[in-house]
Amino acid sequence: ISFDSAQIVSGMFITNSTYTYKIMKNGNQFSKKFGGASGNDKDYLRVWAMGYKNDTLKDSNAFYLGNYTFNTSASDYLINDWTWWDLSVLREIDSLYFRFEGTDTNQFGLNTPTYFCMDNFNGIAPNTKLGKASADHFSLANESFYNGNDLAGGFLDSGAYFVNNYNENWKSWSGFSYSNTTDTSTAGFTNQYSAITGTGVNSNNYVIASGSGATIELPYHAAGAKLKGVYITNATYTALSMKDGDDFAKKFGGIDGNDPDWFKVEFVGLDINGNAIDTVEHYLADYRFADNSKDYIVTDWQWLSLAQLSGSVQIKCYLSSSDNSSWGINTPEYFCLDNFNSSMPIKVEEMESSEIGIYPNPTANWLFFSTKQSGEIFSTSGKMMMSFSKENMLNVQKLPSGTYLVKWLSDNYVKPSIFIKE
Repeated sequence: ISFDSAQIVSGMFITNSTYTYKIMKNGNQFSKKFGGASGNDKDYLRVWAMGYKNDTLKDSNAFYLGNYTFNTSASDYLINDWTWWDLSVLREIDSLYFRFEGTDTNQFGLNTPTYFCMDNFNGIAPNTKLGKASADHFSLANESFYNGNDLAGGFLDSGAYFVNNYNENWKSWSGFSYSNTTDTSTAGFTNQYSAITGTGVNSNNYVIASGSGATIELPYHAAGAKLKGVYITNATYTALSMKDGDDFAKKFGGIDGNDPDWFKVEFVGLDINGNAIDTVEHYLADYRFADNSKDYIVTDWQWLSLAQLSGSVQIKCYLSSSDNSSWGINTPEYFCLDNFNSSMPIKVEEMESSEIGIYPNPTANWLFFSTKQSGEIFSTSGKMMMSFSKENMLNVQKLPSGTYLVKWLSDNYVKPSIFIKE
């Protein structure tokens, strides 16, 4: 594998091919069964990663695909799952060469089939800590953006990898970019890098998504990532298109304002096997109300909980709209996000009473709900303290004394509740 420039490679996931694994396990007419008939033969198959820079070997590192060299056979193993191989130990390299080495050989070389499989090359190590991704540490000139034209394929921010797909032929992109542009008045495609807010959340930089299916990769391990939430808003291009219409997309609400138009984003969390864990949706515009005064296009930063997607190793962001044609969505497929994996902002003095009753309040031990509910409990600093599912009572004895907010995970909007822990 050759790189355009010297770099430190984080690593990759590696596993056996079925062909090699089955032969090491059972043997065949060409290769021996690892461990032999007694199980005590000291067999192994390993692959070496050789890191080069300027045609000079810098370092090497070995990974055992099968290892029967232990003193006790109970420790012998054949790799049959995806395992992270740290290659950062090779330091800065411009090319990588792999070679096999094993115990089952003859005059022609190795008898064991020399195959292995890899994925997420130079990806996120599973022990990477997921923090708050805000794009703030990326250096940008004023009124500028990064759109992936360096063909890097994305950018890593606080443990989250935002995938970018740049097309050199069309000078176009999809996935994620980041920007600090502030133009909230220019309509059309030429203003595709601006958030309708004109700035990020308490900062200049923010992230832009283009196209349905934009992907965020998270630290990849069996438990997945524990998620908090994200701030989300419209791109200027999309917001003005929905507000006024353009050559390709309709004005939301139509001529008389009564068309039930909508535009939304869905965050779908995928587990280690690629199965959907859950979906969180957010309407960036909604004109479906009987009372037109309630119709809206989002023009501020709104916090959205992603706690339901905890356990995900990947998040897919899908866009959909009421304005479609045979070619797909007419509404420009853009939205903006900031402070990915941030805690919920809480201002107790601004909270109103919830429709769900909680008692006693204050409480020292147990908290009771008027109906069975699912929800999350946050401190006033925005830290999630605990979650619960379909309960009508909850033991809060271990919570420190203080004021807490209960965010209800209901299909219908329900105002959060506040309680005091004595």
